[in-house]
Amino acid sequence: MSKKRKRKRYTPYGHDKHHILFYRSEWNKGYALLLRRAFVYDIPVAVHQELHSTVGKVPVLDDDEAKALWEQYKLLDHELDLFEALRWLQLNAPTSEFAIAIMAQRGFLTNKMGG
Repeated sequence: MSKKRKRKRYTPYGHDKHHILFYRSEWNKGYALLLRRAFVYDIPVAVHQELHSTVGKVPVLDDDEAKALWEQYKLLDHELDLFEALRWLQLNAPTSEFAIAIMAQRGFLTNKMGG
């Protein structure tokens, strides 16, 4: 007999885990996956839902770009908070499309949460 999975009921209160590099179905291999898992932050549920309905996805990097960005990230000597991570990703963006997507998130989140 299988157990039915209960879905977590979302309310506009509390916090969600936001992956700066979204969506999971696209950032799912090799260095891209490592990067996705490295940039996860708690944000308010309502802000998270609005962000995903307002801001476009981050284009996936090719293997060489993702590896280069991962190697740079590993050199950091401290953890980054959400806004430091957004700034770092923007400054180290391997492509202009990637930088634009990160800037859009940064602008949205700064407007909604300060930063």
